[in-house]
Amino acid sequence: MRRPVSVKDRVAKQKQAHPKGLKGNKLIRHYHNLLKEKARLTATQAPVQQIQDVEQQLEAIGIDAYQKASQNGQNSQKGGDSSKILVEWIRADPSFYSKHPNDRPQQMLEIGSVSVDNKCSTCGLFSVTRIDLHSSHPLIQEQDVLTRSPKQGQFHGISCSLVLNFAPPNLRAQILWKCSQLLLPPNSTHPPWFFLVLPAPCVTNSRYMDGATLHSILHHFGFTLRYSSISKKIAYYLYAYDHPCSTNLSWKKKIVHDGPSRNNFFIPCLSS
Repeated sequence: MRRPVSVKDRVAKQKQAHPKGLKGNKLIRHYHNLLKEKARLTATQAPVQQIQDVEQQLEAIGIDAYQKASQNGQNSQKGGDSSKILVEWIRADPSFYSKHPNDRPQQMLEIGSVSVDNKCSTCGLFSVTRIDLHSSHPLIQEQDVLTRSPKQGQFHGISCSLVLNFAPPNLRAQILWKCSQLLLPPNSTHPPWFFLVLPAPCVTNSRYMDGATLHSILHHFGFTLRYSSISKKIAYYLYAYDHPCSTNLSWKKKIVHDGPSRNNFFIPCLSS
């Protein structure tokens, strides 16, 4: 059987190409693969020289080039603004959105924000708090969502667009748990909401994940699927936060689809 391609393999392969030659999504993927490789090396207490080699590759690309590529990917004229779908779904659902003219904008947290003029920022429905690991604008706070406290404020909704797939596997469930804590309390009538965007192959071409598995995992955290849309490249999901987060955040990793061309995307449970 063909051996799955690991992050280490991808980093080694792309290392052969000069980083200046990478553009757009290829540059973004390579940058995040390097971050994953650095996290893996650090966690396994690899030799300092190996970690420094990865850090030098990150510096060769540069945070400015990475942020520019991310912003271009979110350019609405290129169809990259995932919040357009979010706004459509929120407006279509009375349990999420009241049309009363005196209603104040919903408080929304945007994780991994790269733009201050996307649809969710300009539609008038939301007052948006934007965070990213590397801020590219004064209106985007440089913050890791895992370090954010509910005491800093809770939200009617959270957008988590193309974040989980880039996070180290052992942090994915922690991010979901943190999001459940940063939302207002669950409500079955007018619930807070959670907007999740993933590359489509994470759910259509994974050995360990499909739609049913994803929604089962999200249900542990209090989320129930309301809307979904999957294109060739991107999967969009809107969940209602309508029941309390489980006290037993445990599930099993098992093969749901097999084959040499499958990827290994999964959300390990907190105890893994």
